[in-house]
Amino acid sequence: MKAALLVIDVQNDFCEGGILTARNTDTLFYPLNQTILAAASAHLSVMFTRDWHPPDHGSFIGQGGPWPPHCVQNSHGAAFASKLAIPESSSILDKGVAHDDDGYSMFVGTCLLSWLCQNAIDTIAVCGIATEYCVLESVRDALRNRFKVLLLEDLVRPIEREAGDAVRAVSEMKELGATIVKSANWIKLAQKLKI
Repeated sequence: MKAALLVIDVQNDFCEGGILTARNTDTLFYPLNQTILAAASAHLSVMFTRDWHPPDHGSFIGQGGPWPPHCVQNSHGAAFASKLAIPESSSILDKGVAHDDDGYSMFVGTCLLSWLCQNAIDTIAVCGIATEYCVLESVRDALRNRFKVLLLEDLVRPIEREAGDAVRAVSEMKELGATIVKSANWIKLAQKLKI
C-alpha cells in the first residue's frame, strides 16, 4: 500500500470570518496540523487543494449560481488559512479554475489522477472542507477511480445549509465504500508506513 493525504480547501473564505464559513473550523486546525505533520514526517505524499475561481465563476450568485463570490483567484479569501500547517514537501492543486467548473471534485479539470498514478498511490486519506460538497464529490470520484479511501471523519467540516447534510454525506461515502476513521488511526498508519 502506498498512501497519500489529501487536504481539501482549508481556505480563508471557508474558515471562521470567511464569506462562506464552514461549521466549527476553529476546532479543526490542531488535529489537522498534527495529522499533516505526521504524514509528512512519514514521507507520505501530502496534497492541498484549493478553490481558485475566476471573478465571474459560474457558481456565484451574480452568474446565476448558488454561492456568494468566494475563493477568487489571488484574493485573501482564496489563500490557505494562516493556521494551516503546509510542509515544504507538499503539493498544491487548484480546482474550479474554469468558469463552468464548479470545483467540487478535486479530480475534475485537474492533474490529480495522473499525479496519483505516477506516484503509484492506491490509498488516499481525505479531510477538509466542506463535508457535503467538495469532500463528498472528491470521495465519489476517488472511489470511481478505484482508490481505497479513508475519510478522516474528525477532520472534515460542513457548510450545512440544511440540517443533516453532513450526516447524510458521511453515510453516503461509507455506503459507496469509503472507510470512516479517526485521524489518530491515520497517524498510527502513517507511523507504520514511515520510510
